[in-house]
Amino acid sequence: TDTSFTVTVEDTTPAYFTSFPSGLVTLVAANISGAVLDISSLGITVEDWNNVSEPSTFDCDYVTGTALAIGSTTTVDCTASDAIGNTSEISSFDVFVTLNVSGAGFLTPLRMAAPYSAHKRGSTIPHKFVPPTYADGTPALDLASGLTLVMAQLSGTPGLETIEANDFGTGSSAWFLDDDGHYHFNVKTGKTSPWNEGTWQTTVSYAGIVLATTQLSLVR
Repeated sequence: TDTSFTVTVEDTTPAYFTSFPSGLVTLVAANISGAVLDISSLGITVEDWNNVSEPSTFDCDYVTGTALAIGSTTTVDCTASDAIGNTSEISSFDVFVTLNVSGAGFLTPLRMAAPYSAHKRGSTIPHKFVPPTYADGTPALDLASGLTLVMAQLSGTPGLETIEANDFGTGSSAWFLDDDGHYHFNVKTGKTSPWNEGTWQTTVSYAGIVLATTQLSLVR
């Protein structure tokens, strides 16, 4: 007597990524709103095991066209799927949005190399630097309201201080663009603590991105 039975072969194995970002993806902001991620430019590819249930596809949780803010780091989660819906575990990469920072750093009277500039306590110290640029090379001239200047004492007495220098402006009392197209801020130092004699690091940043940093000394 002949006996027969049915064998059903099921594919339960998901597709997998054959190419995926292995490190931080860095984007330069297009404008003050940030940058838009082009997933298609990352070279992501997927494949089903032994090409059983092709075509394979992938999906990421980034909403196309969404602007990612300057200074932000965003985690993007992606999954691969085969043609019958078997889905892989999540694979992730991080996207960081930055600015093209000028190599000039601070301009005179500050100096970018030793011997660094010296300034009397109680004097006004001009801080000037060339604007960074956006992805297309356009100068970022609309950052003034978000610039932060911090001065940290590296050596000296009586103690080591860190000063939010934005709070010690003179003149316009805020960052502004001067006639030469440079960002400019005048720091009014004092003759008493926290303006101690010694070596200081002065750093301007936007959304955590350092745009210029150097050292100076405060003297009697």
